[in-house]
Amino acid sequence: MVKKIIPNVPATNSFTVGSAINNYFVNRGVLYNLHKIDTKVDYNATSKLRLSGRYGYQPYYNTFAPIYGEVLGSNGGFTASGAGNYLQHGAGLAISGVATYVASPSLVIDATWGKTSSHQILLPNKYQERYGKDVLGIPGTNVGELPWAGGVPNFEIAGGFVTMGMSYPALEYIQPQYEFTANASKIKKTHTIRFGIDLSRTLPKHIEVRENRFKFTGGLTTLSGGPGITPFNGIGDFLLGLPQEMFNWSQVIQPYLTTKTWQYAAYVRDQWQVSRKLTLNYGVRWEKYPVPTREGSGIYLYNVNANTVQVCGQGGVPTDCGIKVSNKIFSPSIGIAYRPSTTMVVRAGYSLSPDPVNMARGQMQAFPGEVQLDIIGATPFTASGALSTGIPVIPNPVGTNGSFFIPPATGNLSSLNSNTKYVRGYFQSYNFTIQKELKGGLVAQAGYVGTHSVHLQTSFNINYGQLGGGSASQPLAKFSNFAAASVLIPYGTGVYNSLQATLNKRYASGLSFQTAYTYSKDISLTTSVLIPEYRSLDRYQTNADRTHHIIITSSYELPFGKGKKFAQQGVGAHVLGGWSMNGIWNHWSGAPYSITASSSSCNCPGSSQNADLVKSQVVQVGTGLDGKGYFDPTAYKPVTGARFGTSGFNQLRGPGSNNMDMNIFRSFAITEKFKFQIRAEALNLTNTPHFANPGNNVSNATFNPDGSVKTLGGFSEITNVAPLGRVIDQRYFRFGLRLTY
Repeated sequence: MVKKIIPNVPATNSFTVGSAINNYFVNRGVLYNLHKIDTKVDYNATSKLRLSGRYGYQPYYNTFAPIYGEVLGSNGGFTASGAGNYLQHGAGLAISGVATYVASPSLVIDATWGKTSSHQILLPNKYQERYGKDVLGIPGTNVGELPWAGGVPNFEIAGGFVTMGMSYPALEYIQPQYEFTANASKIKKTHTIRFGIDLSRTLPKHIEVRENRFKFTGGLTTLSGGPGITPFNGIGDFLLGLPQEMFNWSQVIQPYLTTKTWQYAAYVRDQWQVSRKLTLNYGVRWEKYPVPTREGSGIYLYNVNANTVQVCGQGGVPTDCGIKVSNKIFSPSIGIAYRPSTTMVVRAGYSLSPDPVNMARGQMQAFPGEVQLDIIGATPFTASGALSTGIPVIPNPVGTNGSFFIPPATGNLSSLNSNTKYVRGYFQSYNFTIQKELKGGLVAQAGYVGTHSVHLQTSFNINYGQLGGGSASQPLAKFSNFAAASVLIPYGTGVYNSLQATLNKRYASGLSFQTAYTYSKDISLTTSVLIPEYRSLDRYQTNADRTHHIIITSSYELPFGKGKKFAQQGVGAHVLGGWSMNGIWNHWSGAPYSITASSSSCNCPGSSQNADLVKSQVVQVGTGLDGKGYFDPTAYKPVTGARFGTSGFNQLRGPGSNNMDMNIFRSFAITEKFKFQIRAEALNLTNTPHFANPGNNVSNATFNPDGSVKTLGGFSEITNVAPLGRVIDQRYFRFGLRLTY
């Protein structure tokens, strides 16, 4: 099988001295077409009744050329390259209607109905072929109907050091959401009271049969108790065709997997003008989250002891499986604004709100609606099978009265932690700010903003192993199931604290700007380590934490033309007049990251492994580019015993980033009603790369006997960029014409 794959691997075309990575360069083609249709109609039916409606439609078409060619495609582990190796198209839809009725000068009633929907179709390369089965000859792959079962299997080497094949499976997502709100506002003396209801309904439908995946961890070509696993061991496993783990999927429910969810809410709040200097805002919101359902049934409940999954609504079981949800979820809030002078305002606020996470989170692709076969080797040094023998056939779910027995190696188990009472988490938010008007049209503000989250529903893998215990120590080993089994539990907590400051200039003489600075820290409880005795390791700074973030936006009308300071008449006024410029500059600190290591010595399935820290201080030694390290790589060593490493999670930070976007435009008055605008925009004007964090797996490096580095192998090296949520990260220009009337 491997002999048929290797000819598709492109030859290296770049070379960095002292590095075995960054040796291949390709200029990837990107196509992204987006069209926007947006229409709004207003109708004054009477002097008291106003009606309006809106229709928006945004079709798109997107392709990303694959890195390794049409067959092996993939994003090659370079997540910033996008999913890669796909064709994606679809559309977003938004429809709404609003009615406003003025019952009296002090009473206004309004109602809104809306629908939003997204339709996404994604197809990988070779989606019209069963490439794994018919071309590569791997038995058991590409099972099902085309295009959903088409494409090239995914080959993951050394934990993503190299990833080949499809990067994402064929899928279709149809995700409509409906919402209705009705509100009334009543003014009575110094009070403005507003109350109303809010109803929402979400009805997603999915087709998604995930890719056949083969993981080559390197354990098969490594001696137990010998030197640590390196990426070259992973390549060795691949050349032998011996994966340590392999996956297969089958979508049982046809044609779509579904969930159906209602949410109800009602609220009342009052804005009380206590005095000319003091204003209070206070209110309460009631919310209810009924148990979601699926098309033709309820959600799934996993019985660990019986090794079964119960489909709610079948076999005499209630559609909600008897799960009790609270009718007493109230969200109080209060805000205070005090003006000690005409140029200063002091504000403070507090609110408590429930976590709106869907109870059916994680169940869209859960067993028995889909079946995932996740076959794992008995130890980190044992193969799960061979490419030559392929993946076993997925057994059809067998159920009696809605209770389905879980076959061995089923890896998509998802459930709630209780079939009696569901615990919903909540957020506490609080702030205190002072705003002051300064001379020259400047307004400054500084304050504290914080959030505390409690009992957030967290997907927790209950099938974890003990230190050194391996697969035999997993709770589901007695059922020959060594895959993950996820259960939502009210485990998550977090604390966010920040200093936030702004300095804004009101528009004057053609210039306005806004400046914002945030100094913050975000800490949460995660599930990196699952063994209860070591849960203290799970509390650390989140991946999204940024110590500093500065953003400056400005708008400036050039001082030329009629009514301006320069070139008020003649040719100069016609050519130079009417131009405006806008700009946005961003700076943010680097993201935290951990130094990881191979978990083979830990032999603790489900938990993450950190490296050993062997120096008291970790210093930055370079840029991380051109084969050089970013931090001192000798500060860490792989772990060789059945224990967790001595370094903590997210103790280092990657490089920060800067970005500048600008545009320039000019408007022309054709007639009194018609105006024509030309504009040019530059995103990432300076073409500054936004580098991602350096490689963080110490097991990728090899060391000399004296402890010095022999090869980094990507460890401590920066091989990726972190785009700003755009299709591409490098500088690009956009030119546009706009007609308004």
